[in-house]
Parts: sequence; C-alpha cells; structure tokens
Amino acid sequence: MDQFSIYLQRELKVIIHTQQQETPLSSTVLATALKNLEPIGFTFSPEVLDILHTWSLDTFIRWYKKLVKELCEITGFDRNYQMMYPRFPDQVMQMSDAQLYMNALIHYWTGMLPENDSTTDDQQPKIMLLDQVSLRVIRLGTEDEFTQICEKLLLAAAALPLASREHLVWFANHQPQWQQHTPEVIPNKENAAVFIAALISAKKIDTDWLYTHVQTATDILRIATALSNGDVSLATNTIFISFSRSQRKLILALLEKISNPLEDMFRYEGRWIRLGERLHPGEYRQRFPHTAMNFDRLRNGERPKTFYAQVEQAFESFADEQILDTLSKRPGEFVRRLDRMIRSGVNIDALLDRYASIAKEVSTPILLSVLAHFEKRSSLSPRRQFFPKGNTANLFVLNQPLAPLPQQVTSSMITVTEQALIARFAEQPDLGKIYIDPQLEKHVVPLGIRSASKSLRTLTRGSWIPLDAGDTLRFFVWWKEGLVNGVPTDRVDIDLSAILYNDQWQRIEQISYFNLRSDQFLAAHSGDIVTAPEGAAEYIDLHLPSVQASGVRYIQMSVNAFTSQVFKDLPECYAGWMMRQVPQSGEIFEASTVQNRIDIAANSRICIPVIVDIVQREVLWSDIALEQYPDDINNIETNRFSSALVGRAMTELIRPNLYQLFHLHAEAHGTLTTDIEEADLIVTAQLDQESLMRSIDPISLLPHAKMITPLDQDQILADFL
Repeated sequence: MDQFSIYLQRELKVIIHTQQQETPLSSTVLATALKNLEPIGFTFSPEVLDILHTWSLDTFIRWYKKLVKELCEITGFDRNYQMMYPRFPDQVMQMSDAQLYMNALIHYWTGMLPENDSTTDDQQPKIMLLDQVSLRVIRLGTEDEFTQICEKLLLAAAALPLASREHLVWFANHQPQWQQHTPEVIPNKENAAVFIAALISAKKIDTDWLYTHVQTATDILRIATALSNGDVSLATNTIFISFSRSQRKLILALLEKISNPLEDMFRYEGRWIRLGERLHPGEYRQRFPHTAMNFDRLRNGERPKTFYAQVEQAFESFADEQILDTLSKRPGEFVRRLDRMIRSGVNIDALLDRYASIAKEVSTPILLSVLAHFEKRSSLSPRRQFFPKGNTANLFVLNQPLAPLPQQVTSSMITVTEQALIARFAEQPDLGKIYIDPQLEKHVVPLGIRSASKSLRTLTRGSWIPLDAGDTLRFFVWWKEGLVNGVPTDRVDIDLSAILYNDQWQRIEQISYFNLRSDQFLAAHSGDIVTAPEGAAEYIDLHLPSVQASGVRYIQMSVNAFTSQVFKDLPECYAGWMMRQVPQSGEIFEASTVQNRIDIAANSRICIPVIVDIVQREVLWSDIALEQYPDDINNIETNRFSSALVGRAMTELIRPNLYQLFHLHAEAHGTLTTDIEEADLIVTAQLDQESLMRSIDPISLLPHAKMITPLDQDQILADFL
C-alpha cells in the first residue's frame, strides 16, 4: 500500500507533474494506452493527458504498468477465470441433462473438468461486444488534496470500514507533521482508537494531544484492542498482545486520569480482567494507585450500581421524572429510548421538553436515525431488522411489531428532531444554491458502514441503484485457494446461486449448482467448480424479459462457502454483476460491463451481495454476511425460507436517506433550487458524473459549482454529518 494506490482506490486520482523532455510522448502511444484501458473500464481526463504528453516513453511505460496493475486489482480484470464450460452460456443451454449430470459427477469424483469439443473457446467466433459502457475517468490530484483524505477520515461521524481503517493506519505511519492534519475532535471513538494505536505503534504519539482525545475507560479499551489488531467495536473478544513496557505505562497512565472508570470497566468485565493480566497494574501501584485499586475491585467483583440498572429501576417504578432525569445524564441513551418512554406512558409534553433541551448534545447520526424511525413509525411492517454492532454484517429479523403510536406523537418527535438538526447545521458556512436529486431518496446515509465490504463502487447497505441497460443479467464469483498467514486453505468450494421470488417473496425457482438451467425461463449456471488452486469462477446468466414473464420480481444473489472455510480465511474471493445486451458477446468476464463488485472477506460462510427488483429495474445493495442459516446443510435449497425472510427484510429496511439529509442542510444554510444549471452545489444520485455532465450544458454551470454523489462517502461523513 502506498500513496499511489490509496489515492487511486479512494478518489480515482493520480499525482503527476509536467516533465520537460527532448522527445515527448507521441499521441500514438497515448491513444494506444487509452484503448488498452477501455476493456478495464477506465480512461484519462484531459488534464492528465496534457501532462502525460510531456513525458518520455520510458517514464510513461513504468508509470503505466503500475497503473494498469492497480486498476486490474481494483476490477479483478487479471484473474484466471477457469470455469467448467468455457463457452458459457451456450454449452449449458445446448447440452442434454444426462451429459450435464455426468460432467458434474466426473468433476466431483476426480476434480477434472469435462472435456470440451474440438472447437476451443478461442476458435469459437465471438459476437462483438455491443454494450455501451461508461468509462470511469482517472483525474489529476494534488498533494494537498491527498493529505486532506486523512482529516476527512478522522472527521467521519460513523465507524469506518476495514479498508478505510487500513488507510488511516497508513497515514499515521507515513504522513509527516500528522498533527497539522488532525481535527481537534475525532467524532467516532472507533476511528480514533485505530489512529491512536497506529501512532503508538509507530512511536509518534504526543501525550498531551492523546489526553485530549481519551475521555472514558472504554476509549482506552478500544486503543488496547486496536494495538492487538482486534475488533474496536468491542462486539467480539480480542486476544491481547504482550504490550511493550512503554505501552503498558501509557495505557495505565491514561486510565489513571479517568474519573470513576469502574462502571465502564464492568461493562466489559471479562475483557478488562484479561487486559489487566497483560498490563500488570500491581507492578505500578505506587505510580498509578487508583488504577491498581480499580483492577482489584474489578477482580473482586465489587460492582457499582450502573447507569443501566438505574434506568431499569426507573422504568419499573413508572416514575416519569426519575426516568427523564436518569436518562438525561446520557443524552445518546435518552434518545435511543424515546420509543420505549412513549410506550411506557411517560408524559408526552414533559418528554418533548426534555428531548428539545438535550438534543443538541446528541450526535447527528443518532438524530437522523430517530427521524427515520418516527417518520415510518405509523406504517411499520410486521418485521423489524437489526444489524448487530461488529465487523460482520449479520442481519437479525424479528416478527414482533411495535405497538402503534398516535400520529400526533410521532409528528411532534419529528418536529423536535428536525429543529435540532437544522439548528446544528445552521452553524456551518453558507452552501449557496443547492440542487438535490429526488432519486437520493433511494440512497441511505452512510451510517453503520463499519462492516461494509470493499467494493468497486462503495455504496451504503440498503441503497437502491438503477440496473444498467440490457436484457441479460450476469452474476459472477471468483475465488482462489492458497495460503493465509502461512496456513493452507486446503480445497475450497464456493457456490454461486440465484433465488427467484414473486412479489410476495414466494420462491419460484433457483439457479445453482444442482439446477444449471430453468425450464420456465432463459437462465444458465456455468457449472460447479469444487476446487480452485489457480483460481476459478462461476457465472449465472438470467434473461430478464423471460424471467419477469414467469412471475418473478426479486432475484437474490447468494455466495456460499460449501467447504468449512469462512470468507476471511481465503486468499481472495469476490462477486458482482454485469449487464449484457447479448449473452455471448465479448469475453465471459468483461470488466468494462461490471456494474459493481464486492470483496467478500467477512467472518462468515454465506454472503448476499445484492437483490435485484426486475420490475423496477433496480438493484438493492445488501452486502449481508450470515454466519449460518438455521439449517445444517449449507446450500441454497435447504435455506430457501430463511433466504426469503432476509430478502424481504432488506427491502423493508428503514434508514435515513441522503435526500432528507441534504434538504435539512438546504433549509439550515443554503437555498434550494430546482434549476441544476444555477446551483452552487449539485447533489446527484448519478454515480457516473460524466453521464450527468453529458445531460446538461457544463458551460452554463456556475464556475465554482461542486458536485456530490453517494460515492463521496468521505465528504458526506466529514462535512454533512
């Protein structure tokens, strides 16, 4: 990982400079380079081309090779896509059931692929790729813009996903004068812990700066967890490392400065006891007496009366004032229990008054979640969905609807919440005229992205995006066996499946390794590969007009690890989808037609990357990783009922959306406009800015107009939450 790869991955920008050469680069070389980038799905901006023209051939070739290697990593273009039927989907559609069955048996018994006819894939005539692809533009960046990435990451109001946390660690290790690019306040405790731990490991920490960013014992536990490469969300246990003496002293010194840390320590009692075994606080009793005493009380079980016990006691006594006073001590907990207080009969007027007085102390993400909850409260479905905290995007579904609330009550809650958000946003600089795309209602605010998988285009779980033009939807998965941390994976069998449902989520058909094609519509599976020492791929083609004619509305993509490994223990595994006008056109894997792809690296054996609504021609970005379905056998056929429940719950998900967020900003410190050409700020749902610019006259835009899309998560998290 270096500056080049981080900037390219995050913002698709490069830093290059003009070079004075006697023989500058010819237009022929650049044209050839551009043509070679097209199959991968990329091109250069005019500014980049102007600079590259000044380079020598040798300099350009070295830089271009590095660029192509990085782009191939991003898209998966350079993988060995070994598959059972190289002339997919024709071979599958033309073979008899008996031949397909025998081929599968031979492969399962021997690991050998079936012999294909004498007409090899290379000899088979191909149809020219007819699809109109939209190339992503590589733009010119600057050193200043690159250094601002670190500050944006630290200003994020939500816990960052793994890839972004890795980039934070890189900045901590490699960015000189890091304090100049660090905000006074790091809003999210998990992000702060990752960054602080990296600074400690690099021996670059400033203790005065550190004390200003650590307020609770849990903050310290997160730092110790990050130093041990554990789960800083604290959703799972961590095996703590043997800390160096200087690290032990630093952690104990931090804890000594915390006022009344014992309640926090008892919240994670087992972890603190294990951490104490690594810190040896008794050795430093003279230097850190309060810390040593708190560890003694922890081991002896001298538990103080906790805040949560006080809350439950207040609810049990039905004492309105006691409930309000107790919860007001922690505004975040107050807001999380608004619905419960209403259902418990707390006086509404008193509740609203108290809520209005403390809302300014509640974080923006929590207020937005409250707003979305009460806006849909009167029309809640019978199912409730929860994503538990942690690094795995597991989904819990409860068939226990909440008791209904009066419309007047929910309206009052919405009003107080909106007023609090508008007052907060009004303190920010004026945004000028803002154009907000109505389609942003389909895009979720990037909250809860901690467990988000790395992807070609980073979307927020629960967002809907349009399906590209074309009649044939092609799912794909690629994986590889090998070594992970020096341990062999042994044989790995990954299964790609598509489950098809009607509009009531009743299963109509499945396309999978045991059902390679459908009798009801045009669909084909490329064949079940059960081992991948050199890498292997599986595909599913679905002809959408014939699928819809069979009564199907939803198609759920599923990737299952049939063998025992979880995805994080594989060298590589990713999945995604393409759209084709003609199934047999172009290569089997045509990178430029990939609409999105996801790196599957969760601690699970089941992944549901996307759900397709073919009636609305939209794709729901689900990115769910399930540890196990209730059934014992891990395949789609035995899990169809659970799959339907998960799919239905995802389509009913209630989350704050970007349209709502930017409307609040417009009301607070901007002016809403419906004329995109007069806007100072354009917030659009189009993920491809080039397509948007082609639809309007760029000359008529204000010269300083800025544009934000749902892909600009860093900016949204840092500047608008």
